[in-house]
Amino acid sequence: NISSHLLANFGLTYKLTNDLKLSGLIGITNFDSLLQNYIPTTIKPAGSSLIGIASLGNSQNNSILYQLQANYNKRFGKNHNLSGVLVGSAEEFVSKTQTAASSGFTSNLTTFNSIQSGSTPDVPNSSYTANQLVSTVFRASYNYKTLYYLSASGRYDGSSKFVDKEKYAFFPSLSAAWRIDQEEWFKKSLPIVSEFKLRGSWGLVGNQGINPYSTVSTLGVASVVFGNQINIGFAPNRLANPELQWEKTSSVNLGTDLSFFKNRLSLTTEIYRKYTDGLLFNVTPPLTTGYNTYTKNIASISNMGVEYTLSGKILSKKDLSWSVDANIAFNTNTVEKLTGATDEFLDINQVGGTSYLYRIQPGKPIGQFFGYKSIGVWTDQTILTKPATFQVNVKEGARRYADLNNDGYLNNDDKVNLGSAIPKFFGGFSTNFSYKNLELVAFFSYSVGNKIFNYYEITNNSLAGKNNLPKAIFDQRYRIITPDMSPEEAQRVRANNEITQVQVAGTVLDPRESTDYYIEDGSFLRCRDITISYLLPEKWLKALGVSSLKTYVNVQNLFTITKYSGYNPEVSSGSGLARGIDQGTTPVGRGFRFGLNANF
Repeated sequence: NISSHLLANFGLTYKLTNDLKLSGLIGITNFDSLLQNYIPTTIKPAGSSLIGIASLGNSQNNSILYQLQANYNKRFGKNHNLSGVLVGSAEEFVSKTQTAASSGFTSNLTTFNSIQSGSTPDVPNSSYTANQLVSTVFRASYNYKTLYYLSASGRYDGSSKFVDKEKYAFFPSLSAAWRIDQEEWFKKSLPIVSEFKLRGSWGLVGNQGINPYSTVSTLGVASVVFGNQINIGFAPNRLANPELQWEKTSSVNLGTDLSFFKNRLSLTTEIYRKYTDGLLFNVTPPLTTGYNTYTKNIASISNMGVEYTLSGKILSKKDLSWSVDANIAFNTNTVEKLTGATDEFLDINQVGGTSYLYRIQPGKPIGQFFGYKSIGVWTDQTILTKPATFQVNVKEGARRYADLNNDGYLNNDDKVNLGSAIPKFFGGFSTNFSYKNLELVAFFSYSVGNKIFNYYEITNNSLAGKNNLPKAIFDQRYRIITPDMSPEEAQRVRANNEITQVQVAGTVLDPRESTDYYIEDGSFLRCRDITISYLLPEKWLKALGVSSLKTYVNVQNLFTITKYSGYNPEVSSGSGLARGIDQGTTPVGRGFRFGLNANF
């Protein structure tokens, strides 16, 4: 896979007056990629009758930006400062792809360099997409005596991804701040306070993150047989939605910045509320439409939270110093509405059959797993006592679910919220400790209370006989007691069967249900980075002929404390509505570095 990436900016600035200047910019981004692949005749891909397979893939992604900007900065007298920016810009994004493949090579000599040598050519493919964005942006800022700050900004954007009546939207913002510590009366009354600032802001931002042409019904290549011949034509492949609009998020933020004892201790507090209206999302339409996905503005969601950041210089002496920085954040989100219908909900992320991982419902938070409560596996005795209508035709050793409403049936009425992928709180902390020439710097991050759906276990821990699996799971499997077992072995098996959550080996029942069996606690504490360094004393440096020399040892991801059984508790699979899915996340590597910094 050979790729090249070009980033280029050409700019010119002209100063009209001491206070006003104009600047123009042209920005170009170009990314080209060539993927060349060959599978030799000695390898037969699983599930394929083809051997000797060559494929080529090209992609070009280009964008160009035109921008004109005016900057104004003026000071009136000693106390008034005014600045302003006005920007006009136009951007275009173009993406192209081309692929070709063939199979049935008589020789491996040419590999992908002679794709026409394959006896069975594939149909070549190509694609083209483009979209444009035009914007006008302004910002004005004013401060008086560096005590009071006011700022206003706005942008007017037009996106080609929407139909004409929805193309353009305006996004304003306002902010203000008060440096109370600069007031003369405050300096006299509270000298221990080094800094005290109150600030607040309100703003509206937009999101146009959808695929181009989502508002129109597009055609895709299709083939049909007439008269014993394959004829190429076109058929609809996208359901049009001309009602798509910009996703808009308004936010209110209030904050304070406090410092004490000549900035040795500082505290920052942030309180915010964000409200997203017209959330853009790809939903699954009814099967009767003939389409797989459909983009629409589906929901309004609010987020409220508070964040604290604390910094302190605990020790500050000539040969000894120690400082600590820490932050913690709390966030609560709620689905305010979908379309406004009574008792509506949206199930997303299908995992098997008619089972979905999440239920989006007004009044509930996003990221809530939704499914069955698993209560072990069926035994020969529990099968005899269950209602005939509950998990019909179930076999010994199959997974057992709870009949939460006690109606004798297993259906959607027995599904409940199984926990949230959103943590109760999260954050990080760092420390810097030094003694004479020795220094220790470390950074940690943490998350508490979030759940993870271990989707990887659906296949990795399946006992259907189609793949390998961990020995611990195999040893815990439900085993059917047979007459040839000794009394001692039968007793061990029976004891395991009473507590196991693992199905019987070779079961053909589909275990791919959204159930708490696959949900685990994702809380963790991770040491992300730690560095120990030593600065050699000056008296040693003269002999070496250097002015300074520092040696250091750095370890990245030294340890992670977690109960999660997967490779990495920091999973990111899923969308904004569907979070906390582990589909086999790559383990985080531990890195070691040893180094010298020398000045001559």
